[in-house]
Amino acid sequence: MIKPPVFHHVAFFTSEMGASIRKWQNTLSASLELPRTYIAADDVDICFLSVDGARVELVQPRDQQRARQRAQGLSGHPDHVCYMCDDFDERIARVRDEGGIVLRPPVHSEVFDARMCFVLYPGLGVIEWVEK
Repeated sequence: MIKPPVFHHVAFFTSEMGASIRKWQNTLSASLELPRTYIAADDVDICFLSVDGARVELVQPRDQQRARQRAQGLSGHPDHVCYMCDDFDERIARVRDEGGIVLRPPVHSEVFDARMCFVLYPGLGVIEWVEK
C-alpha cells in the first residue's frame, strides 16, 4: 500500500512579492513563515505565508517580463500544490504509468534541503513532490 503524502503548500505566482505579501496579510491575516528566499533551479524568489495553519507559497520569477506573464496568466489561481513524501524515487518512477508528465527532472531545493520535482497530472494539475 502506498503511504499518503503530506500536504505542504499551495503556490501562487506574483509579479510583486511585497505587494502580494501585504495583500495576503491585510485580507486574510497571513503571517510570514519564510521570508523571501532565492531558488536557483527556477531562478525565482519565494516566500511562505501561513493562514490559519495552511501554508501559501508566493513565487516571483527574477525575470520581470516572465514574472508579469506568469502572474497575469495565473492571477488568483494556484500554480501548483506541494506534497512531501517518503517514497520520492518510487513516485517519480511511476509518473508515466499514472499518466503524468515530469515537467523537470528532480533538483535540489534550497528551502527543503531535499530533492523536488514538478509533475503535471491530467485532471489534477501540477504537483510538486518533495523528498521527505
